[in-house]
Amino acid sequence: MNEPTLEHSMAGSPPFDSLSGASGVPVSGEEPSGDPFQPFDKVRQFLCAFDRMRTRPTWRQGDVPLPIVSISGPAEATAAVAQALEERCEGTPYARLTTQPVPEPRRPGGAADIPLHRCVGAALGTAAHGLAAATPRGEPRLRFPLLTQVLWLLELQISALGPDRLREEVRREIRQRRQLRRGNAADQRMFWANVRSYADERLPFWASITALAGLNWVERLTMLVSLVIVIGCMVAGAVHVLLRSRPWTGRHRYRWLLRQPYLSPPRNRPHNFVEFAVRVLQARRLSEADPCAALPPQDAGKADHDLACLLVNAFLEDLRQEYRRGRRRPWRRASWARTVYPVLLLDGPDMRLVQLVEEVRATTCSADPLLVVVMGRPETSEPGTDPALERPVRPEQMAVAWQRWGESWAKDRALGSRRVLRIGLEAADTDFRNRSAGHYRGRRRPFLAHPALPWLVTAALVLSFLTRVVEVNWDRCAPGIRRVETGECIGISDGSFVFHKRLKTALKHIQEANESILESGRPYVTAVYIGGLSRTREPAVGGDDLLSDVHGELLGLALAQRELIRTGGDGSKLQLRLLVANSGHYYRFAEQVARQVLELAEQDPTVVGVLGLGESHRHVDKAIRLLGQRSIPMISTTATFDDMGRLPGRNSYIPSLFPLAPPNSVLAEHTVRWALEGIQELDIPALDRAIVFTDTTAQDLYGKDLGRRYLEKLGNRGQEVSFANSGELAKRATEICSGADPPKTAFYAGRAEHFKGFLTALTTSGCGQVTVFASDGVTQYANDHATELSRDSRVRLLFTPLASPTAWKEEEGHRPDFYGAMNETLRSLRLDRLRAEEQPSREYAAQGRDAADILVRAAQAALIGQGGHAPVPDRGGVLLALQTMPPVDGASGLIKLHGAANGHHALDRPVLLVTLNQSGEQVLVRQCGRLYAAQEKRC
Repeated sequence: MNEPTLEHSMAGSPPFDSLSGASGVPVSGEEPSGDPFQPFDKVRQFLCAFDRMRTRPTWRQGDVPLPIVSISGPAEATAAVAQALEERCEGTPYARLTTQPVPEPRRPGGAADIPLHRCVGAALGTAAHGLAAATPRGEPRLRFPLLTQVLWLLELQISALGPDRLREEVRREIRQRRQLRRGNAADQRMFWANVRSYADERLPFWASITALAGLNWVERLTMLVSLVIVIGCMVAGAVHVLLRSRPWTGRHRYRWLLRQPYLSPPRNRPHNFVEFAVRVLQARRLSEADPCAALPPQDAGKADHDLACLLVNAFLEDLRQEYRRGRRRPWRRASWARTVYPVLLLDGPDMRLVQLVEEVRATTCSADPLLVVVMGRPETSEPGTDPALERPVRPEQMAVAWQRWGESWAKDRALGSRRVLRIGLEAADTDFRNRSAGHYRGRRRPFLAHPALPWLVTAALVLSFLTRVVEVNWDRCAPGIRRVETGECIGISDGSFVFHKRLKTALKHIQEANESILESGRPYVTAVYIGGLSRTREPAVGGDDLLSDVHGELLGLALAQRELIRTGGDGSKLQLRLLVANSGHYYRFAEQVARQVLELAEQDPTVVGVLGLGESHRHVDKAIRLLGQRSIPMISTTATFDDMGRLPGRNSYIPSLFPLAPPNSVLAEHTVRWALEGIQELDIPALDRAIVFTDTTAQDLYGKDLGRRYLEKLGNRGQEVSFANSGELAKRATEICSGADPPKTAFYAGRAEHFKGFLTALTTSGCGQVTVFASDGVTQYANDHATELSRDSRVRLLFTPLASPTAWKEEEGHRPDFYGAMNETLRSLRLDRLRAEEQPSREYAAQGRDAADILVRAAQAALIGQGGHAPVPDRGGVLLALQTMPPVDGASGLIKLHGAANGHHALDRPVLLVTLNQSGEQVLVRQCGRLYAAQEKRC
């Protein structure tokens, strides 16, 4: 065997010997010793050099242009070497083609009977199939979409002659190719092989992006939506893979065919794939024309040659795309995992395919990863230096020479200055077959390109996302609403989430109004209503009927929204968008909701204030302090605790809190005074002695404060009895009534949920007929059980609601439209058909309506004060407008937010003492304060 000689050097690229560290070595076989030129050593050197040649360098080293390896010699020797190389290539991409002798041309002009492009297409189809089949374990197969598309075009049977008719036929064929149809077994195998290849690239990428995006949005999504998104994206990724695995996947995939030089010259490129297909079909028709046709032979030969070059170029471009490594395409893992160049073994006398490969490479100046090994010397000489560059030129031809020199330099840089590496064999080299034992290990695949790694990373991301979804939604009712340990759903909603089934209709009313406001495009402000909209899992004392207060306030807010929408006019009047926040039973989670409101106010400049906060609990007081630190305007609807919002250690209040309800001190003062005077029309004598039942629940501020105020005004006529729960209250009431001198008058300073047990204890013990004075805390119980209370002759109830429709009966000229609109709304929503205990409270509805009206008035004034140019009023401007608000006639009475002696509570708010007649209707007994600005002040 002659020593292999290296006749090829690559300009601008590292020599092959520099890659020796990545080459393979024989695993078994005789170790060389002694003479370095013994046969086995020469075989090993040859195979190792071949391995180094086809070993792909790392990304940092860069791909190198590959030569044509020409192995010539006796037939038996070349056959032995070919077999050795084929065995050496096992497990890596390779294909072997055996060509037949070129037939003698028998057609005019020297044209062959079988067109060149037919021979080249068949050979490249076989080569592509072989390269795709020889895939390393665990890696996707090589794909040849461009070559497949050109071969499909060449196989089309279209008889149309005119260009327009030809285009229509091509479009029809493309439409049919788009359809997913069952083909033959080979087509099905190719389809599923493509699915495997594309799934390796696309599905992990789709799933990872979905999981990463979902982790950022999981807080705002429900569990169902999260799972739908994950499943939907996985399905979309699977559909994407299936679509890309079809024979036709869209025109954008074949745009390269419009840019390459064959049948698409730079000055006459086709505009779309249909035009390109027409050119291919016209060239095929020209190359296969009848020998007797009156066509120039050179035209037929050129068309045939262009089609052959087009096939070769598509084949090489497919390989380039499969081996292209780039950081911009992270999903192309397989490109990084391919550490061995594909090998094409050509054996036979027909070397036209090799010549076309080199011609295309020289024309496009583009390197490709294909290593071609030719068993037999090519018939044409090796392309070398352009002779025209060696001859001197005239000065006027310098520009042309400079252009040729630049083209030659670019070609050398891409492909190397010499393209053929020749190996000579002798007859003695037939022992290759027996001495080539061993297999090729190749360069180790990069760790990050391992086929299992993308799936492991994807699985970890998807599991993290699903874990986060379960973690977030385990205690979450809806986006922004969490389930707490009491079983309640706490958070902020736009009305779409129903915190309690009793509130469903009112919340839907608010949601529809919100949507109408947003769709109208009118300017609006946002207010957050904070209330106790739910009950705990444990059955609450008094049952669910105790929600009539918040039910009424929500409906009053909804009516205020509708009124603003109806009177919006030309759009200059601000609308009110309402958000509903549930702070839980007893407002346990008011602080948590307050923090959510602060976060929302930071994100949404339309949030101008907070409404509600209607119970005097420590949690509400803490929430008010949190909101007051950021000067969020707050209008408290029904909280009556005198020191609500008082600054610690100071005789002043949080300036951004505006309570609508009169304080306990005012309520107790007037109630006790009326009791001491007696009520003659009800045959209630002047008070001489009374028992004050005081709720001392730890977190409740209302009962203790109101009881203390009662006792202060009663003086020595009052006796306090404290309780912390319904059982204790019933026990103490029974003890008092069973005594020697049971009281005839009692003051109740507690909540509605304990009131039923209190009345039961009074009526079942020895108290006899008792007159009970109570504050606004029992209003919701009186509303729900009006008929029952009116029929009980043993207990006469008088209480002080914060608003009452009956107070306006003698004020027909000043009666607000609210109560009529309220009744109409109840009828339209069919709420008037419900039982009394299921209907919303009209008294609390009036408070809610007035709070919304005052806030919008202040926002409108602030916007005008800013010149009307800002899209939304500033919260500081709203606060200033509330502090300087003129008197307003409200549905609950006169609203004058400033002017009280303590500088905090509203001035001249009406204090109403009512009772129930035999029909269960409220009857006004006494009034203090003013219902409207023009009314004379009473008491």
